[in-house]
Amino acid sequence: MYFWNDVHSTWLEAGYQRVDYDQGGNNHGWKLTLSQNIAIGMGPEFRPMLRFYVTGGQVDNEHTAKVNGTQDQQLDSLNVGGMFEAWF
Repeated sequence: MYFWNDVHSTWLEAGYQRVDYDQGGNNHGWKLTLSQNIAIGMGPEFRPMLRFYVTGGQVDNEHTAKVNGTQDQQLDSLNVGGMFEAWF
């Protein structure tokens, strides 16, 4: 997290997951999110917050379920969006 001032901040989030199966093989994936945030105060706990983000990731599967009649071994994703977050 980098706070430009009391209102604007930039966050970088990363994640990785690995699942090992008893029958052999594994699935693993990663994701990376970069967001620009506008909040009423400085700190990750301040809400409401308006976030604009881009997320990219990839999943490699040795064990798959059929989706739309196909078995995808590798799935890539790129998402761009915005969201408003508030706590009550």
